[in-house]
Amino acid sequence: YTPEWAERVSGVPAEKIKALVERPNLKGRDLYDIWFMRHTLQVSVPPDLVVERTKAYPGKFVPKRSLHTFLSSKTQKQVLAALEDLHRFIPPEELTIMRKEKFKNVLLAVEETVGQLLEKGLNEKIIE
Repeated sequence: YTPEWAERVSGVPAEKIKALVERPNLKGRDLYDIWFMRHTLQVSVPPDLVVERTKAYPGKFVPKRSLHTFLSSKTQKQVLAALEDLHRFIPPEELTIMRKEKFKNVLLAVEETVGQLLEKGLNEKIIE
């Protein structure tokens, strides 16, 4: 991979993290994309890029939830419900496997990604 490719690709998970925090409703495709980028492409999310993305659009960035949401067992039901929406985006065979595993790999990738971002102070940088 070239440095230019890595820079462009790292923007995708940064946008997904922004979307998870900003959208009124969770979208399974955002969670899945974080897993895909982390697991398949091995792309990390630079915290500064997430901050940059929250300021890149006209209008004020208004978070609907904290990054801590994705580490809480209290909200796991909501996250799992969002993942059920994946039937519109991924092959049925893949969704069947993920369901059997209770989306374990997706949840783990999101938790690891969010945990790393929290360690770097991202939550405080984007949620004031």
